[in-house]
Amino acid sequence: MNLKVYFFLLFSLISIYSFGKKNIKLSDLANNGTCFIKPNNNNSLLVIENNTCTKQTIFLRVGTQNVSKYHSVDIFRNVCGFNYEIFLNIDNKIFLNNGPLVPLNIRKSHPDLQTFQIIFKKGQKLNINLKINNENLKETDNSIIIYNSEAFYDLKNKEKNYLSTSNNISLLFLGSLIIMIFFSFLIFLQNKAKDFLSYAGYLLFVLIFSIIADFPIKYASFFVWDFPKVFIQSKEVFVFSYLVCYHLFFIEFLKLKTRLKSVYKSLKLIYIFFIGLIVTNILILLFANLQFQNIAFRLNSIVLYAVIPYYGYVIFKLFKIRHYNFYRYILWGVLFFYAGNLGGTLSQIYEWSILGLLPNNYTQIGTFLELCFFSLGLGSKMIYESKKKEKYQKQTLELQMMALQSQMNTHFTFNSINAIRNLIIQNHNTKASEYLIKFSKLLRLTLENSVKTNTSLRDSIYYLKLYVDMEGLRFDKTLTFKIIEDVKSNSELIFLPPMLLQPFVENAIKHAFNLQSVNKTIVVSIVQSFKTLIIKIEDNGIGINKSLSVINSNHVSRATSITKNYISKWNSLLPNLIDLKIEDKKDIDLNET
Repeated sequence: MNLKVYFFLLFSLISIYSFGKKNIKLSDLANNGTCFIKPNNNNSLLVIENNTCTKQTIFLRVGTQNVSKYHSVDIFRNVCGFNYEIFLNIDNKIFLNNGPLVPLNIRKSHPDLQTFQIIFKKGQKLNINLKINNENLKETDNSIIIYNSEAFYDLKNKEKNYLSTSNNISLLFLGSLIIMIFFSFLIFLQNKAKDFLSYAGYLLFVLIFSIIADFPIKYASFFVWDFPKVFIQSKEVFVFSYLVCYHLFFIEFLKLKTRLKSVYKSLKLIYIFFIGLIVTNILILLFANLQFQNIAFRLNSIVLYAVIPYYGYVIFKLFKIRHYNFYRYILWGVLFFYAGNLGGTLSQIYEWSILGLLPNNYTQIGTFLELCFFSLGLGSKMIYESKKKEKYQKQTLELQMMALQSQMNTHFTFNSINAIRNLIIQNHNTKASEYLIKFSKLLRLTLENSVKTNTSLRDSIYYLKLYVDMEGLRFDKTLTFKIIEDVKSNSELIFLPPMLLQPFVENAIKHAFNLQSVNKTIVVSIVQSFKTLIIKIEDNGIGINKSLSVINSNHVSRATSITKNYISKWNSLLPNLIDLKIEDKKDIDLNET
């Protein structure tokens, strides 16, 4: 027998002789199946006899019948009614512990935190010693109520029905917190946004706080209650922790450092002060007794109430600049949060019970609405920043595309000027004049294309014909160029990147034909198949493989590489994707090149 049990038995014996004992017969239970006893002290001896002719089960409840009233740790720690620890000794053989300060692994399988189930055989008489320990922290409710099975389960059903709305709201609230924690943390991992990290921290600490604050009714069997004295007193640690994250979220999300410097400085001072309180409270939890912890709890409460007017000032400042991006979401979220807390406080003071809501439910509903508005704000910010990023990215890609077009234009201009020079050297003045006219048109079109992100299929074909006509002058009309068009849609409504086709035709003219080629033919076929436009550029030249063997091995087709890069940029910028495929016709048909 350990020392604690020994002193309990000794104190029980003293109580018997000092205060007497109460004899109860189960047949004497009232018509409603209950018996109420009000001892004079916290230590009682009951002698209960089953004088019925059957086996009987009774439930002995110590403390208030109105368990639903004790919905939060704050009331539970201060108000008489719900006792901390209850010890029961049956015939000095069976020792049962119950109550919120009793670790979960020590409690027996009891119906609730202040009730003991006792089974009587026919004619059995039991001596029951009972002791209540509230650590001298609050007044004790030593009321004892004995129920038969029918009366007790009727009471439990009434409690269950009374708490059903409150429990459902609590579960919905906790579920929404868990979902938002994972969502916010995943968003942080994706884009490293500090406001999402602080928001996830805020939600996590609110979740832990809610589980503790709603104890003892809702979560009395949660695993954390293997260490009840730590967790009951740790509520303030999590309160200050979520407030620190709350402040960090405000500062980061609203960019207070640049927009509201006075609010930024004061919030920063407060959260640094709260960090100091977190450390202090953790040390108190580790090294101080419950009496000192309760003093710390009251001091913490004073601090929390003292900063409420300051939060009113923050709301006022937010209201003045609510027109800024996303500020209105934060403003409404904070207003609902404080409205919920105010409703919970008033309902606790005046004992409201509207629609089965307990005081903590008002706080949960207010916090839930706050989360909704905060989530809308974060979502709107994500969409805004995504559009802003997309806009900048599009502008950057447009500039890159213009630069690529400029590179192709330079390449083409070099070839054109070289052709003019050759005609002048050969004294082909008429051809040179004709070429200059065509070249001037091409320059004008090229300049126009250099500032466009797309051009119509009709304009692309016109540009290509003009270009090939000029190139044909260099080949003394030995170059045949055909365009086969099978497009059902209006060619003015089909858009391509500017200068997309010209580099491939130019490449064919430059590399496909050797000096002995008499019939140089290039065919461009344009076919529309459903929503896909298929453009084939074919030549009857010497073939890709032979061309590569003739060309210097160090040569790199600049037009082709530029165009591939150009297509890549286009695919990044616009939804209509372009797929490029280059193949030697000989690989398809041995008679073709």
